[in-house]
Amino acid sequence: MNRRVFIGLLFGSAATMVAPACGSARHSDAATGSPAAPHASPEEPSAVTFVVRSGADPAAVARRVAGPGATASPAYTDRRPRENVPQVVMLRSFVVTVPPGQAQEALKRARADPDVQLAYLGRPPGT
Repeated sequence: MNRRVFIGLLFGSAATMVAPACGSARHSDAATGSPAAPHASPEEPSAVTFVVRSGADPAAVARRVAGPGATASPAYTDRRPRENVPQVVMLRSFVVTVPPGQAQEALKRARADPDVQLAYLGRPPGT
């Protein structure tokens, strides 16, 4: 057997054994290109973090996502620069707390909202 072929087969088989253990995105998430949403239990409150498009009103988006009494809070309250977060994204990122059991529906509404650039589930501020 040729030495190059042997080395290629060795590295190829090692890669196929290691790849499933790397914790890569689930197949359904990779196919849609959207970040994975954590599965919150129905009893605990959740929050939807969203990035509004330029010129959008975050309070109006929060009401459309979580109901008429919802309020939007800045996701980055200290405004301290982050290594991997652009400043414009920090300024347009907001969090809205959603009632227990309604996190997935609120996330769907946020992702479908024309004023939302990106949305994902998280924990409410202070928890």
